[in-house]
Amino acid sequence: MRRISRFAAPLVCGGRSCATTRGDDASRTERKEDIVTPWGVAATGPRGVDYDRVLALFGSEPVDEPLLQRLEETCNGRKEHAQATSTAQEEAGRMALHHFFRRGIVFSHRDFGTALDCVRASFATGTHRAYLYTGRGPSAQSMHTGHCIPFLLTRYLQDALGLPLVIQMPDDEKHFFRDIPVSGERASGLVVENIKTSLPLASIHARHLYSATRCTWGTCTQLSCRCSAC
Repeated sequence: MRRISRFAAPLVCGGRSCATTRGDDASRTERKEDIVTPWGVAATGPRGVDYDRVLALFGSEPVDEPLLQRLEETCNGRKEHAQATSTAQEEAGRMALHHFFRRGIVFSHRDFGTALDCVRASFATGTHRAYLYTGRGPSAQSMHTGHCIPFLLTRYLQDALGLPLVIQMPDDEKHFFRDIPVSGERASGLVVENIKTSLPLASIHARHLYSATRCTWGTCTQLSCRCSAC
């Protein structure tokens, strides 16, 4: 979650992240530390992953009870609630926290409190000072659990907070990491099919925008990707 000067502050719900590779990987392996990467998790101790160390490694903060109370108050601070859905149900006139929050599945954040301040300000002024941001790399035509979890959480936040949503399709990233073509019929087909599969998880009554790098930057991106491979 980031705050961008002079721009709206995005609330990021993403399954994508960067690997934390350091020069002392060999020494870390010798110490048999936990391994947490975007592609796998391995705990070395009998009690599982040391989440305090994970938070320190990624520079994030724990999702604690005071933050959850602020989130619930912000969700219920809207004058008009979003229509109740299977992921955001109103109970006794109040919107309940998503079970990802209640069960501790979402346990870490960065600048979520700052983003909530922007959301509260938007309620007072009537102008959006925050937006939701998530996405998936166009590859396989179907969605797996890793895709669905951030989309489900984003759906809840969009229903609860009524924010605009940007869904990024980073086709240029997939070009470099998975050798997916950045131009041609296959590239266009993957983007279109991935948008179709994610639509059922988006709020159809709320505002959202799909953005693929090749569409927003056009030929410039395609040429840059080809030159980078040389």
